[in-house]
Amino acid sequence: MSKDKLNHILFLLLFTFFAFHRFYNLGFKELQMWDESLYAVRAKSIYYFNNWIDQTNHAVGGLYSSSHPPLFIWLTAILYKIFGINEFTTRFFSALFASLTIWITFMFIKKFFDLHQNNSSFLKPSILSIPMLGSIYLFNFYSRQAQLDIPYIFFVSLSIYFYLYSLNNRKIFLILSGVFFGLALMTKIIVGFFAPISIGLFLLLLILRKEIKFKEAAYQLATVTAIGILIALPWHIYMLLTHRYDFINTFFKFHIFERLSRGVEENIPELGFFYILNQLIVQFPPIVLVFFDLFDIVKNFKSIPKEKILIHSWFWSTFFDHINFKNENSNLCPAIACSSRYYFVNILI
Repeated sequence: MSKDKLNHILFLLLFTFFAFHRFYNLGFKELQMWDESLYAVRAKSIYYFNNWIDQTNHAVGGLYSSSHPPLFIWLTAILYKIFGINEFTTRFFSALFASLTIWITFMFIKKFFDLHQNNSSFLKPSILSIPMLGSIYLFNFYSRQAQLDIPYIFFVSLSIYFYLYSLNNRKIFLILSGVFFGLALMTKIIVGFFAPISIGLFLLLLILRKEIKFKEAAYQLATVTAIGILIALPWHIYMLLTHRYDFINTFFKFHIFERLSRGVEENIPELGFFYILNQLIVQFPPIVLVFFDLFDIVKNFKSIPKEKILIHSWFWSTFFDHINFKNENSNLCPAIACSSRYYFVNILI
């Protein structure tokens, strides 16, 4: 059997298992009282009252839960209207987006890194990326929860993926990168900005390597950011005009500034800044190799492939940004997802 045929068979087997096992018994456990129920109530509000834009009147805690962007809520409500309200339909899109994230991870590494692999290697890095990302505990856990984390991870992943495509002077992919950044912003408050932050760091490093002029770098970053903001802006403006100071106080003061600065709702890990590092090592031990490889990046900065620099930018931007989230919550997932991509790019090529 040829190596290519074996890799093809392994892809089908591994992807089928790791992409679809999360759907098994998805509706068995009742919804959690907290985040899952909050979002389910908003989707039920749309189901019963067709208030697609603003569910504040029926949301748990009013703006406390309704100030989160509604894309995931919309998708869930559509599923309610087609298949009815139950635990499976409530969690379906988290499981679907997790499976699609595994696929986009595979495509990402296959497109940009398999070609750099040593020809004597039997398995391709893209094949091995499937079980590594698919076996991360927190990734699997949140893929079976009706929460916002997995959907926004998927949209940020697609934004980075299409941005890397755009580096070959295909501007349509730059636009698509901005579109999926916008969808990330419409899924969860502020965290979608991990996409332009990672791209911005990447462009800064390219400027330092003198591979891109500042004007072109600014154009790329501004294009992605502007498209994403324009997509998310109408809903936010509507909520601001409707609720005025209450929306500002809840959206910005509580959900952003307080969560970023000091943590809320007793979600403050005892390890403080070391919580993220601790969880990365506990949940995904091979991630320690990322830190070692940083020395290689510094040593060979001029010759490192651009794709690898983007992976580093993605990982470190996510890592240091999540250190600022001093609350113990699912925002750790993107750092783990990014690290799984990085791991295969780093040690299997």
